This record gives sequence, structure tokens and C-alpha cells, in this order.
Amino acid sequence: MPNPLPPNYPITEEETLELVKLAQYRIYLPNKNVVKQFLFPGDGYSDAVFPTIRASGGKRQGDAVFDIQENQIGVVDLNHSAQEAIFRSHDMSRNGRSRFTVTHVYGRSQDIDSYTNLANLCLTEKAWAAHTDEDGEVQKYLQYHAKVEYGWEPEQGLAPHDPPYGYQEITDSWQYLPNNEYAFGDIYSFIMTSPSRVYSQFRTIDSYRFSNL
Repeated sequence: MPNPLPPNYPITEEETLELVKLAQYRIYLPNKNVVKQFLFPGDGYSDAVFPTIRASGGKRQGDAVFDIQENQIGVVDLNHSAQEAIFRSHDMSRNGRSRFTVTHVYGRSQDIDSYTNLANLCLTEKAWAAHTDEDGEVQKYLQYHAKVEYGWEPEQGLAPHDPPYGYQEITDSWQYLPNNEYAFGDIYSFIMTSPSRVYSQFRTIDSYRFSNL
């Protein structure tokens, strides 16, 4: 008979807070001024940088995504579009990029409005990705941060209502990526000129903000 696994001790609130404090030196959040350039509440368009969802369940990269009226509303992609959203909006060098991965504050990989929304993204050192993506220990802190600092949550009431344990201790320790006052224009130029099979489709999607400028 095989030996049993070691016991699964729950992580305490105090341990989680200490983990968050360490993670803050390994997680880089979108610049607040850059995020604001892409948030237009109530204008009828998605605030995501690109109209993409992640390939899964038989959906392949480059496949079109349709609404119930069979209008194309997006394109299936890998994690590439989330990475491009972060790097291009902040006009960052690709040198050393392999050290990082882009993680999500909310999983929602099949939600066009969330998948490449800058408020939902983090640039994370790869060794720390398991703690920050989807159900990681740092998640509720990042979700609360997105609500109070960016004014964003995927659905009203989905973010934590109250600050997580010890949040006030770490609220000034988040690290932000550098500002790019031309982020909106940089993304528009990229979309209008990209030869990519995925990105070139964006130009003909009527529900996408950049196709109507």
C-alpha cells in the first residue's frame, strides 16, 4: 500500500500577506495612466485592448468568434495577444522578455471584454506565476487593487467588497510599468499595419473600437 501524502495545511491570512509582500517585487502592474486610455465606460465598445479569447476546447488560433446573431466579435488566440497588450501599450523592449509571463487577475479566458483588458493583466516573473494567475494566493489582493486603482472589475460585485487582510499595509508597494502617453495611438497603428492572420481580422470587426476610428 502506498504511503500517504503529507498533510495539507491551510495557508493562514498572515502567511498569505507575507507572500503578497514578496510577490510585489516580482509583479509589475499596468501603469494607471495607460489603463485609463483604454477605459471608456458606457460607449458601447469593449475596453479590452484586443478582441480575443484564448484557444481551448477545439477552438484554434485564428478562428473567428461570433455572437448569437452570427456577427464576428473577436478572434481566437493563444496568450500572445495578452502579452502584446502589455508590451505594446507600454512601449517596452522585447529584450529579456523571456524572464516574464503575462498573468491574469481574473481567469475569464473566454471573455473578450476581460482577456486583454489591461486592468486584468500583470507582467510577472515566471517563477511567481502560480501565485498570481487565476486561483493563486495573491489573486484577491490583485482583484481588489484592480477595483480601487483602475475602477474595473469584470462584473459589478465580482471583486472583493472589502480589502483583503492587511491590504492597507501593502497598498503603496505595488510596482507599476512606465507610462506611455501614446499607448492608445501605438495600439491603433499596430492593428492597422499588422500582417498577422489574427490581428488583421480586427480591422473588420464592427464591434471593436479601433475598427471604427
